[in-house]
Amino acid sequence: MSDRVNSLIFGFHAVFARVRHGPKSVSEVFLDKKRRDARIRKLEERLNESNIKVSRCDTERLNTMVPGVSHQGVVASIKLDDNVSKIEDIIVPAPESQLLVVLDGV
Repeated sequence: MSDRVNSLIFGFHAVFARVRHGPKSVSEVFLDKKRRDARIRKLEERLNESNIKVSRCDTERLNTMVPGVSHQGVVASIKLDDNVSKIEDIIVPAPESQLLVVLDGV
């Protein structure tokens, strides 16, 4: 049995940062086939250097993969260790109000 689970991340900066800092954890990147701008070309170049599979697809497929979010035409399938917790697993229902502070890049 595998000790890795797949998850999706989306958005140019999130995917580019993951490719830059943890390329071995990225299984495949899905790019909007209509996007050919400089940022996408730079990302594609980095993906090729890292030997990460790239799939070009239409916007509708990306919207289906990550519904209701602004994916910017970039979605990546990544591998997570089984021991990585999801926020839903950490937060438990409580009778009182809870305060959750999430710090990113601090």
